[in-house]
Amino acid sequence: MNVAISCSVNPDVVHAQAFPSEKPASKNGQKVYIVGGGPAGLEAARTAALRGRVVVLYERNTTLGGAVALAAKGPGRGELQLITDFLQSELEQLGVEVHTDVEVTAEMILAQHTHTVIIATGAIAGTGLLSIPGHDLPHVIDIRRVLAGEPVVGTNPSHQRRCAATAAQSGEMKGEGQRVVVVDETDSHGVLATVELLAATGKNVEVVTEDFYVGRDLVPTHDLVLWKQRVLPYGIVVTPHTSVVRIEPGKVIVVDRFAEGERELPADVVVLGTYERPAQELYMALKGQVPSLFRIGDCVAPRRIEQAILEGRQVGEQG
Repeated sequence: MNVAISCSVNPDVVHAQAFPSEKPASKNGQKVYIVGGGPAGLEAARTAALRGRVVVLYERNTTLGGAVALAAKGPGRGELQLITDFLQSELEQLGVEVHTDVEVTAEMILAQHTHTVIIATGAIAGTGLLSIPGHDLPHVIDIRRVLAGEPVVGTNPSHQRRCAATAAQSGEMKGEGQRVVVVDETDSHGVLATVELLAATGKNVEVVTEDFYVGRDLVPTHDLVLWKQRVLPYGIVVTPHTSVVRIEPGKVIVVDRFAEGERELPADVVVLGTYERPAQELYMALKGQVPSLFRIGDCVAPRRIEQAILEGRQVGEQG
């Protein structure tokens, strides 16, 4: 396929000239505050510490890793956790001060009177490239919430009775037999890992995509065939070249790009696998108030792991 060699973890594979392997430490003792413990923030902290700076990192969640740690919860994606484990061990060895479960505000940062702040607050779930009407209904969730382990339970009374019966038999609310429609806007690993996770727990899953097939993003990594081999036995339904018009209680209204008229898909739960939005509120609140302010990773624009780590390295070198 004539694809250039790359690495999600080590930018030197592609940018060896830009990042010499040995670079003398500079600005010893200068304090750097980093907000966000995803791959971009962790790499920025690692690089800045190697350059002799005193680094303080804040993360809103109780664990580090951000979107990578979340993605690692998907079926067959556990190896992604090695990225977080490596970067976290590096920070421990370098003596980086890490604070988890802290929601940082602009006032907290300004009170430190610091010179350098790096914002790596990641992204938040979106509601569609063009916001889908009905995205705020109670039976609509996003793939982040599914991967995080949130129970997938609809608001349809008949379905809730089925779940209650299942719970009485098994002792937990599994939601077998649930009709779940996944809106796949990105064709990404994350969406299809969510589909597999839902199907494996006994849910009846239908994937709707505007593309001609699901999983376009899995083709370059040769994962698409393996994914289909794993999920097709669950009986998932794939609905290609179809757009979601709106979401209503108990159903999703769609239209085929090559056919006239709308049709309904029954849905106890709708899962949005839509493009995410940068979480840039903190950066905007600090803009113009901090002498040296940077933003990196998905809070600039949601992209891939290697781009987040590359930006962390670049800013860690200069911040």
